[in-house]
Amino acid sequence: HKFGRGVLFSVFDGHGDDGDKCAIQTSNIVEEECEKLLRSYNGSADMESYVQKTFKDAYLKANSTLEVNGYGETSGTTATSLYVTDDKGLHVANIGDSRCIVVSKNGEVTVLSRDHTPDREDEKERIISHGGFVMTSAEYDVMDSSIHSFISVTSNINEPL
Repeated sequence: HKFGRGVLFSVFDGHGDDGDKCAIQTSNIVEEECEKLLRSYNGSADMESYVQKTFKDAYLKANSTLEVNGYGETSGTTATSLYVTDDKGLHVANIGDSRCIVVSKNGEVTVLSRDHTPDREDEKERIISHGGFVMTSAEYDVMDSSIHSFISVTSNINEPL
């Protein structure tokens, strides 16, 4: 979508029983919020900071809306957004394991985002500090599913942590 001083691209990958609804609703909210805020950019603030705050505010609003609408804790969506400014600036935000890459004409790949996975030490620490825990797939496979239920994502919109 073209607005403000650039073009917005986003990807939402829903999961769980209501994943499709979470992805669609998040897409609508992120588009609306980004359009509203990026159209109002007047150049007085640093563009990078302004776009990052816009993404953060849009993602937080989407998270709150999904929570209010009562989607279960096992449904949500990843989100990756890229705002390309008219001067070819690239501004990226993501949550979850959807990623943003750029491939040059000569095939060189540049990764613009970092997945939120428990393999990252900072992500593991965040999960534990919020009362969660991290286990390997081998540990998960031996769990008694009649006693425990888990969702195996570390960060997404509509996340209880």
